[in-house]
Amino acid sequence: MSAGSTTSSRSGTSLASNVNDRLASAPGSREVDLSAPGRPSAYRGRDRQASLSGSRAWLSLGQALRATSRFRESATACEQARSIYLEIGNRHDEANTWYWLGTELAMRGRFSKAVQKYERAQALYEKAGILSGEAATRYWLASCLQAINQPKEARIAWRQAAAACEKVGNDELASDA
Repeated sequence: MSAGSTTSSRSGTSLASNVNDRLASAPGSREVDLSAPGRPSAYRGRDRQASLSGSRAWLSLGQALRATSRFRESATACEQARSIYLEIGNRHDEANTWYWLGTELAMRGRFSKAVQKYERAQALYEKAGILSGEAATRYWLASCLQAINQPKEARIAWRQAAAACEKVGNDELASDA
């Protein structure tokens, strides 16, 4: 089932419909089918801006759903945002969505799968030189590795997390790591 056809059990409306309603209400906006297959990989002008706005709307929706403990719906919204960021080449925000997808899984106790998401986020943050994202991701990656009883990998990750946190001046997380 695609993210665009996922419905909320509480409201009965689709996530895509809710996002498009919000986008359509903005001045000068038009509806964007965020779930449509075959969207061009290179966006230009207004289409790219609409896609960026749509991806931010999906990510915001995901964060709101997470705050209300609707983790599966939150993950669906974050995955939709991630796919748009990938298509338009926004690696920083793509890394952010991998991070939030890892967080969704960790909050549900699915630590092995969270490790995979955090590793993707960490690689993108590192490649882009985004130290704050890398530090936070390494910290939570280490926590998940510890939770799934991988002590050797967890020790390495904790050391890397402490070093990354010190680089960005987060002494509190550095001392926890």
